[in-house]
Amino acid sequence: MSTTPTSTTPTSTSEAVVRLAVAQTTTRTDPTDGAAFRAAGVEIRELMSQAHDQRADLVLFPEATFCFPDKRALSRTAPELGEADWSRFDWATLTDELELVRQHARSLALWTVIGAQTRTAEARPRTSLLVIDAQGHDHVRYDERRLSRTKDTLMYARGAGPAVFEVNGLRFRLASGLEVLFDDIFLAYEDAGVDAVLFATQGPPNPEESDHPSGPAWPSWPHSSWLRSPGGHGAPTEARAAGPARRSLRLRTRARVCPPHVVGRQAI
Repeated sequence: MSTTPTSTTPTSTSEAVVRLAVAQTTTRTDPTDGAAFRAAGVEIRELMSQAHDQRADLVLFPEATFCFPDKRALSRTAPELGEADWSRFDWATLTDELELVRQHARSLALWTVIGAQTRTAEARPRTSLLVIDAQGHDHVRYDERRLSRTKDTLMYARGAGPAVFEVNGLRFRLASGLEVLFDDIFLAYEDAGVDAVLFATQGPPNPEESDHPSGPAWPSWPHSSWLRSPGGHGAPTEARAAGPARRSLRLRTRARVCPPHVVGRQAI
């Protein structure tokens, strides 16, 4: 995987456009349940097909899409909280299901951003967003950098830097989890001249709400705040990387794809 931007062909010489779908999945928390990982994979691929049927170029999934592991289920001192024992996590099934997602992305020619745990040389894994390109290749990986207290002290290693990729002439960067609370991440992205930030979380749409995972993901445009996972049906709406408008929409049911939004940037 590389952080070097690559692009597909823009739909117009005067304007860069991406049709972006946002998926919400069923939250699964048992890190030992291979059947649940496989059920998640079936659901993910069905949502990818739905996004393709709605002519999306890219689909965004929540963080930890296959499994948002229960901290006590991984604890070495369960039922008390303690350092996570990642040998309990079903890495083999996750690996198999991710390969099926790559194959499906290739068959649909669909860019796919999906959350998964990734192992490194460190003792702890990272919680990551994987960008799979339209050929089914791992294009770039983003490791969450600002972790919650539990993630940081008991579960994951921190990521080291941003990730950028380009689709149809638009530059995207990534954020996940509690990073929504840190303005400096998004200001740095804006200063870098990106067109949109794709943000994925298993937390509630508003950080002050219940801490029960609900599995939303949403894109953000510099200058225009959040476009949260929209619910309901209807024709795609158009959003551009300019203007002060704020959108605060949310998915109200699980396991669905919202109608794709058209992300565009007019040529200057």
